[in-house]
Order: sequence, then C-alpha cells, then structure tokens
Amino acid sequence: MTELRNEQVRRFLIDHIEDHPRDIVSRAVEEFGITRQAVHRHLAKLVKDRVVEAKGTTRNKEYSLALTGFESELLLAVNSDEDQAWRVHVASRLNGLPENTLNICHYGFTEIFNNAIDHSEGTQARVGVYRSAKKVSLFVGDHGVGIFEKIKRRFDLEDRRHAILELSKGKLTTDPARHSGQGIFFSSRMFDFFTIESGGLRFLHSRHEDRWLIDSGPGDLPGTSVIMSIAVDSKLTPKVIFDQFTDLRYGRL
Repeated sequence: MTELRNEQVRRFLIDHIEDHPRDIVSRAVEEFGITRQAVHRHLAKLVKDRVVEAKGTTRNKEYSLALTGFESELLLAVNSDEDQAWRVHVASRLNGLPENTLNICHYGFTEIFNNAIDHSEGTQARVGVYRSAKKVSLFVGDHGVGIFEKIKRRFDLEDRRHAILELSKGKLTTDPARHSGQGIFFSSRMFDFFTIESGGLRFLHSRHEDRWLIDSGPGDLPGTSVIMSIAVDSKLTPKVIFDQFTDLRYGRL
C-alpha cells in the first residue's frame, strides 16, 4: 500500500508540475495531506531519475519535466524510404512507449516524412524526437517549395490559405496516383496537437478541442515544418481514428 501511495504522489507531481512549477509542493501537500518534506523526497527521486528538473535555490526552486531531444539532418536522396528513416532515426528513441502511442507516432512520422520525400522538391529534411514523462513530440522539416505553395500552384488556387482549407478536408493531393491525400488529415486527428508551418502561414489542429485554425507563422521561411505531439498515456489507436472517419476513407466526407 505504501508503494502504491508513493506512486500516486509521484504521478500527481508529473501530471501537474507543468502547470505549477513553483507551487507544486503546496499542491501535493493539499492533495495528499502529507508533509512538505515528504513531497520534497518524492521530487528528489524524480530529479535523480531524470524525470524532473529543478532550478533555483531551496526557497525559490522551480520544477519542470525533464526533456530529452534528438535532431538530425537527413539527405532525402539517401533517406528515400520513410520506414527505414523511422527505424534508423526515430524508433529507437521511443523505447518504452505503449504500443498504441508508438503506432500513432509511426503512422504520423512516416506519412509526413513521405510527403517530404515525394512532394517537397527539396534535398534535405530535419527530423526531431522530443520526450518527457508526459508527452512525445515529433518534428519533420524540409527546405523545399512549401506545402501550401505547391498545392496552390497545382490546383490554381487564388491564395495559400485556400490550399490549407482544401488540405484540412483530407482528400487533396498533388499526386493522386501515389497518395490519397488523407495522411495529413488522419495524422492531425491522431495527435493531441498537430501543426504545419510554411510560407508564413500556420495550420493547427487540437484534437482535445476538435478545432483547427490558420494564423501567421514565424515568417516567410522556405520549406515546410511539421510538429506532432501526443500524451504518452494516450488511449487512442490508429484504428479508432480510422473508424471514426470511415466515410472519409471511402470518399464520403
């Protein structure tokens, strides 16, 4: 029972530390009715295990979840197979993830990296993997023509914002013989947070709020950047999302 209680306290700290970096000790004391010293012992263990990081003095200490990250620049001429890129550069950095979360990461990464290979018209891509105790984020960026601009040209649209609107529907692709256009749609629904930045525009989708929006990006930078984030303990599976949007799979939006 004691070990279960200890695990509950540490889980509480992990789940709430991002929202309460400076008063997490007080929050835990209130939640479990234990002493501040007991909470500090739990935090010390999490720091030792590199799950949590601490900054500042004892009186003004601030806590945060430890973040591990990896980035690599890949030549697309050499890394022309998305599954191989996943196995070599991503999968080994996601050891310990629940199978359903790992499957979602695999689907999202391979779909987006495949887009960089087939559609970016660029020569390089940067991939990144970032993990904390609560979530995992994947990054794929290229220095190509830009996804919104390419769709605008391909379909003779008036504005790149129109390209985003069409892209969000899940049917649009610049290469219908090889792609259904649904990869980005499904990926944006599987991950808790999904964003594409390209040509000074940003497309975001938040799964928890089931909303998407378009706004100004950080500048008119070349290429396309995609960030996908999901909670480590997500209960979703790719099949759940596929089944939820069955009509889309058969062309009935």
